[in-house]
Parts: sequence; structure tokens; C-alpha cells
Amino acid sequence: MMILKTGTFKTLRIIAVLLVVALGFVTLVGTSEDDAEDAASDLVEINFDENADLELDAVTAEKPAEASTQAVGDDCNTLTINQALETVEDAVDDLDKVKIENVKLRYVEGTYTAVWTPAAVGTFTCRLRIAGVQDTTIAETVINGGVGDLNNLLTEAQIDVIEYYLANRSEPFTYCLECDDAALDSYSVTFNAVIGVNIEGEI
Repeated sequence: MMILKTGTFKTLRIIAVLLVVALGFVTLVGTSEDDAEDAASDLVEINFDENADLELDAVTAEKPAEASTQAVGDDCNTLTINQALETVEDAVDDLDKVKIENVKLRYVEGTYTAVWTPAAVGTFTCRLRIAGVQDTTIAETVINGGVGDLNNLLTEAQIDVIEYYLANRSEPFTYCLECDDAALDSYSVTFNAVIGVNIEGEI
């Protein structure tokens, strides 16, 4: 009879130990699943990575045929990268919900339209001048027809200036179109430029 009680007691102890182990395993699995879900949630929060085209408002440089005191290249616009980003919120899903961490330069491109006299002048050059805390010129393009593409080649120095404004997105800068017009009687040139960027951040 005593042997039976002892065996029963041992059996109960074994069962109790197994229950504790089982509960611990369930708790561990539950905790691991929660950690995995939290980790997945964290990944979702930092996984915003989209491209966007920041279209600059067109600028036009003109020299009228008649005598004029208008300064060449005085057609300018001023903006910040934050303002430019607001204009693409409808085109980029969830951009209005994003805490932006990085805006990286991908390219600068665009098109021009032009008319000029005399027609004997086959080519002339125009460019966008960026002025602010950091200055540079970009899209220096040989105008040789009524329509064409902007020069999209960038030097390291030009890239550095653009990336400064992409990193300091509330810093305003002014961009102006100016042309070399010594040989021209008149002209009207319009640049439509686009800054292609990659946007990274958290939702």
C-alpha cells in the first residue's frame, strides 16, 4: 500500500513538471510570435521606399525683338524641396503619411522649347542657375532647335548642391533661366525641368 502511494506521488510530480514545461513552452512560443509580429511591424514602418518626379515650374527667358530694358534670365522661381514634395502627394501612395528620412537624387532631366532670331544663328546655350545657401548651374544645354531635351549630365559639384537641398528640405532656393544672347536679336526659351528622387522613411 505504501509502495502504491509513493508511485502515485511520483506520477503526480512528473505530471506537474510536464505541465510546467508545457506552459513554459506555450508562453515562449506566444512571446516569440509576439516578438516576430513586432519585428514585422517594425519592418513595415521603415519600409517606405518610393521614387518620385519633382517637376519644377517652367521658367522662360526672353529677349523681345524691339528695344527693351528687360534683363535676360530674370524669369525665376523660388521653392523648397518640401513644397515640391507636396505637389506629388497624390501621385505617390501614402506619401502624406510618411515621416521622411532621406530624399536621394536619381537624375535631373527635362525639355525645352525655343524660338529666336536671326535664323542664321544655329545654336546658343541656356542654363538653370540655382542660388541660395548653395549655388550652382545645371542643365546647361545647347539650343539647336524648336524643341529638345535638357542636358542631364551632372558633375560631382552640381550633385553636391542638389543633394544639399534634398537633405535640407525646408531651405529655399531660387532657380533662374539664363541664356547667352550676344549673337541674338530676340529669343524666347522655356525650360521644363524634373528632379527625379527616391524617398525613404517610416509610415
